[in-house]
Amino acid sequence: MERGLGAGIIDEVRGFLTDLRRDWPELFPLRPKPKPVRALPKAERPVPRILPATPMPAPPVGTPEALFHERASYWAVRMGVDFGRVKVKGQRSLWGSCSREGNLNFNWRLTLAPSEVLNYVVIHELAHRLEMNHSRRFWAHVEKHVPDYRIHRRWLRKNTEALYRHSYRKDSTGSIFDACQAGATEKTKEVATASAVEASAWSGENASAIASEGER
Repeated sequence: MERGLGAGIIDEVRGFLTDLRRDWPELFPLRPKPKPVRALPKAERPVPRILPATPMPAPPVGTPEALFHERASYWAVRMGVDFGRVKVKGQRSLWGSCSREGNLNFNWRLTLAPSEVLNYVVIHELAHRLEMNHSRRFWAHVEKHVPDYRIHRRWLRKNTEALYRHSYRKDSTGSIFDACQAGATEKTKEVATASAVEASAWSGENASAIASEGER
């Protein structure tokens, strides 16, 4: 294929610059090579700053928010932490979360779980007011208040599908309730009953096995 006139001119210019660089190198200073970026060790990585929480009034009595607020208030005093607002949602993949401002979000389906499991999730999120990570220090805070927390984590993993069979809706006050409560509640009772029996069995038979399970 024949090359056009433009290509020939480009070759001439390129040759001229090459000769000029060879004869007058001071006109073409070498560019410094970029320094390789070194990944910071975990100990040196910046940690999200924990900000003071803004206290919020307690939610209306009888709502799911009130239940979680009550539990959070109880454990916050014992853990020496504070928290902000409490919201109950229908998250698809989270049981709870805590922002650096201390705002807490919980999955309403935890109200169908055993009380011990709900307490574990509340303590887990409040522990983020001490450590905004899942380091060994974080889990040490959790274990201080829930020595058998691994049992409750295991229960949530095993019963996630059963809990997520329930849909949710908001009533006129904006609170989230299980839609099953409008009609038959046998599924809810079944999950709650199985939860209590299973959690009790695990605490006896499988506590040592679960305790040896490594953290993710």
